[in-house]
Amino acid sequence: MHYLYIISNGHSTRQAGERFQRGQETIHNSFHGVVKALCKLYSYYVFQPNGETIPKEIMQNEKYSAFRRCIGVIDGTHIPAKVLSKDQVTWCSRKGVISQNVLMAVNFDMTISYVCVGWEGSTHDSRVLVNALNDNFFVPQNRYYLADAGYTLTKSFLTPYRGTRYHLREQARAQLRPQTKEELFNLRHAALRNVVERVFGLLKMKYPILRRPSDYSVPVQNNLIFSIACLHNYIIFHGPPQSEDDERIQNEVELHDDTQHVPDNETMMIA
Repeated sequence: MHYLYIISNGHSTRQAGERFQRGQETIHNSFHGVVKALCKLYSYYVFQPNGETIPKEIMQNEKYSAFRRCIGVIDGTHIPAKVLSKDQVTWCSRKGVISQNVLMAVNFDMTISYVCVGWEGSTHDSRVLVNALNDNFFVPQNRYYLADAGYTLTKSFLTPYRGTRYHLREQARAQLRPQTKEELFNLRHAALRNVVERVFGLLKMKYPILRRPSDYSVPVQNNLIFSIACLHNYIIFHGPPQSEDDERIQNEVELHDDTQHVPDNETMMIA
């Protein structure tokens, strides 16, 4: 209860103690006990795909037939961090926020398959990815992840065409149709890749502790992120059907799919 209260409100152990009328030591032990327990369960609930099956979200939708070797999406997100004054320069992101750069890989059912934490906010996404690949992040042979233009195009990571319109929300609202096969590819790419933005949005809306600096050390902050990823997947695997609040949160960050304006023959141009 204490753990859920803290992560769902972004409150400190002191605030939780006042809320539940318990001593800070009791709240501290309860909170950290749950974090450690979820971290022990992490590998059971957060695991990488083996690439043996095609995601049903792609298999069951002909307009994504060109992406049958895709197994998920990667991206980085910044989570506010609390560090010592002497370390703040390296932990400062391009937006001037003290944060850590967290890499996540997600599946199309919105489950998380990989998390890399602990990188300073000034670290480029591509460097975090290289480190993850040198650690324990792997891509099955002849499979790939979708990634945005901030990453390098490789056999394992498919990025959009550069210098070509990428159909984001503004273009979709204007009902702009793709004019070339490259624009159509980028449209499909954006629609599929949007799942990672929805996951980030859902996590930060449900767990405000990910939106503000915590009072914990960086190692504890890292374990906190792992614990939330584990909890997120556990809820999807074993929880009730999606709530109206979850649907509302997803709708707030989901791109409008403007493929309804694309004739079927254009839909197949990238197949």
